[in-house]
Amino acid sequence: MKDIYIKRILRHTKEGQGFYCSEVYQVKKGLSDAPLKLLERNNRPLFLLERQDVAIPTGEYPLGADFTGIHQWVKILNVPKRFNIEIHAGSYLRNTMGCPLMGQNFNENFEYGNQDAIINESKNSCNWFRDDFLLNDEENKQTRRVEQDEIIGRITINA
Repeated sequence: MKDIYIKRILRHTKEGQGFYCSEVYQVKKGLSDAPLKLLERNNRPLFLLERQDVAIPTGEYPLGADFTGIHQWVKILNVPKRFNIEIHAGSYLRNTMGCPLMGQNFNENFEYGNQDAIINESKNSCNWFRDDFLLNDEENKQTRRVEQDEIIGRITINA
């Protein structure tokens, strides 16, 4: 099972809407101080995009396989007072009503507006994250088969 770590940095659009566009880190197990490694697809970092007003509470959560939800990539399970939280594709803040969006190419030096695409390569990033990162069975050189809501990883979100 693979773990990821999110360190949030609060940002604001030109119009003042708060959002998080956070780099995703892989937690390498086996050492007393688990080192973090930036999670990259095609040598570019992955980001999770969330609106501040509906962001998932900080904490540690299991990640479940999702084949029946609206988006069908990965679910974040056991979020207090929330359900059906899916990591899914989308580039704009309006694409999320409380689920994190995954993508690439965030530019921290650009001043985004509420109508701007903040991340892109989102669908490809979600596919890669589930199939090539979380479900990749390196030992057997194949994508491992899992059932709906089977735990396939963990996410830790810090403020």
